[in-house]
Amino acid sequence: NKMVRIGPDMTFSLQPWKVPVWIENQYMYNRESDPTGFGKEFKWQGGFHQINWQITNKAVVYDRYDWVRGNLYDDTTTTVLGVNGVTRAKPREWAMVAGLQYLLLPNLKLIGEYRHHEFEDLAGVPNTARLKDDGFTARAMIVF
Repeated sequence: NKMVRIGPDMTFSLQPWKVPVWIENQYMYNRESDPTGFGKEFKWQGGFHQINWQITNKAVVYDRYDWVRGNLYDDTTTTVLGVNGVTRAKPREWAMVAGLQYLLLPNLKLIGEYRHHEFEDLAGVPNTARLKDDGFTARAMIVF
């Protein structure tokens, strides 16, 4: 399986104008030549967009949108050494994340995030597989 990934990361900042806000963006294109070994390639694209606001010297709030879109992948009509392929998929996935990071000590950051996530596999016939979830994460990050 050969894999090619390409895409830019971009940051747009208002900090040169003394506004503590910046937007981070990433776009990625991915192509895998043969992920299941049945001679079919799979392509997807995705990325994220995140806006950050540094509300104090120690606190940053942010909101992020993550997304992935896959092309139709179908190896069910192929055979390798008498074995039939079994994968048919067309995934779509996205998530919204709202978070707060607080620098408690010079080497200790506290992070809290709320996340809403949705996944769909649009290749299902006649049904589409769907998953929705919400969650909250709290963590501490120690720098050394």
